[in-house]
Amino acid sequence: MRIVSRPLDWAIWCLILGVLTTLVSGQARAQTSAAVDSTSTLAGVYSDEQAKRGKEVYLTLCRSCHVPSTGNGFAQRWAGKTLFDLFTYIYETMPDNNPRSVDEVSNADIIGYLMQSAGMPAGTREVPIAADSLKAIRIEVKKPAPPPSGGPALRPGSHTMESSHALLCESTKLLIAAPRARCR
Repeated sequence: MRIVSRPLDWAIWCLILGVLTTLVSGQARAQTSAAVDSTSTLAGVYSDEQAKRGKEVYLTLCRSCHVPSTGNGFAQRWAGKTLFDLFTYIYETMPDNNPRSVDEVSNADIIGYLMQSAGMPAGTREVPIAADSLKAIRIEVKKPAPPPSGGPALRPGSHTMESSHALLCESTKLLIAAPRARCR
């Protein structure tokens, strides 16, 4: 192996090394950006521990005014938006009597709890607090499974519908006196 001794040889080697370094780092950045850009709340963007902390904060600061927005209500309001939208909404407007009083880490923990309540899967990482990271995470919810084919149709007055209604009302801690009572 010959040792490079002329200045022109050194310049060529430095140029080649610089080009290779630029190409490799550019590919790494592109792969990282693609991974972040494709993140969804269905990919486990909060941890169980974060959701546990978020539940404690939620029970202390939020429960007095409302219950967690889950299911269809959560999907209708937030599906297709980013975690940045949700993070900003909570930070700017909650709690109602003292907006902007919840620190960013607690806000991220509350979002972890809300995602857990909405049935989104937990992962190993936590909801971030950096705006760019939050903007890269889309809120997606699982679509409900279609009813099983061949089963009984739910009709008003049918036993199946009344049973489902009773369970729904019982889950909201209301006592049902009549089969057609309404939950309020």
